[in-house]
Amino acid sequence: MQKRKGFTLIELLVVISIIALLIGILLPALGRARRQANLLKDGANQKQILTGMTTFAQGNRDRYPRPSEIDGRGATEGVNLIENPGTPDEQYRLKDRTGAAMAVLIINGNISTDILWSPSEPNANIQPDKDFRTSFATNETMIVNEPALALWDPRFKGTPLAAGRNSPSSYIQPTAGTDGAVVNSASVGNEGNMSYAHSPIFGARVNGWRANFNSTAAVIGNRGPVYSDVQTTSTGGVQMQSNPHPTSGVWRLVVGREGAESDALRFGGSSRSWSGNVGFSDGHVEQFNEPNPAQLVYTPLANAQADEIMPAPDCLFVDENDETAMEGNGDSHLRGNRYMRLFATGIDTSQGATGEDFFGQMTGAAWWDGKTVAGGGI
Repeated sequence: MQKRKGFTLIELLVVISIIALLIGILLPALGRARRQANLLKDGANQKQILTGMTTFAQGNRDRYPRPSEIDGRGATEGVNLIENPGTPDEQYRLKDRTGAAMAVLIINGNISTDILWSPSEPNANIQPDKDFRTSFATNETMIVNEPALALWDPRFKGTPLAAGRNSPSSYIQPTAGTDGAVVNSASVGNEGNMSYAHSPIFGARVNGWRANFNSTAAVIGNRGPVYSDVQTTSTGGVQMQSNPHPTSGVWRLVVGREGAESDALRFGGSSRSWSGNVGFSDGHVEQFNEPNPAQLVYTPLANAQADEIMPAPDCLFVDENDETAMEGNGDSHLRGNRYMRLFATGIDTSQGATGEDFFGQMTGAAWWDGKTVAGGGI
């Protein structure tokens, strides 16, 4: 009688174990490859955004979009100076928010809404805007002040805390010194349409909001979490946004959803440290694995007082308050070192906001993953 050929149970188990082992080895590699491919596409998005900003700047005195200047007569939002020429808009700079600036580029055809959303986007509250309007009917004065002259769609939301999808006659203004508190909370939603942080459009840093083709002028990039110079828990992140360069040279993630558990850490696929792309004014995009890359530096005041000036790595997500460009008290509205966030609103400088008042407004206007109106997790 001929013996039947086949696998024994032990041989079958060995084969299954080998297959399981190979899958365990390959899956992480496939995940890394997928993340890297997404980061490459993410970098391509940032290049397109930079190109759109540069194209816009070529016809606007080398300036990237500043909604407060573009909409000086209030045809889009704010005080309608066309109908009320004797009523100046003293808070017009509140228009200088992420959503309005990007909406100007969209309506001018410089960019599309899709490229403002990253393929690496980890936050479900950030989604592409599928309902962007490029024109308005004559009866849509509740969306824009002058439908025939509107210069952007005010409903486009740069951040989940942003002004947008609300009456253009009301500004969304953060209360100085608070974490994202707003005057008109009825207009606050839970969805934003922009994945990327950018440099501020106010204070001394507005000087960098232009096509200066500087290879170290960071303009746009992947969002980052909240950092501190010590191991601490953030209370809304307010006090953590302005720190001197740490003597250890190490920036630490704050505890909680704004820092160590931030969605922003997942752009590069890590759960422990930030990595992502950053785009510069000269049009190039570079990938970094730390928030304070060695090639991006500023000069801390303490170093300038020494015999030899020693520049320090500039943290992209901290408003370092010891920059040597400051005169005496390090007034925050004069600082020009790099700081990248999304901004729910501009800053009202009509009353000459400086010092802690300016810093409170800027921190209230800034949005980062985990931040809500009351300060906490989404």
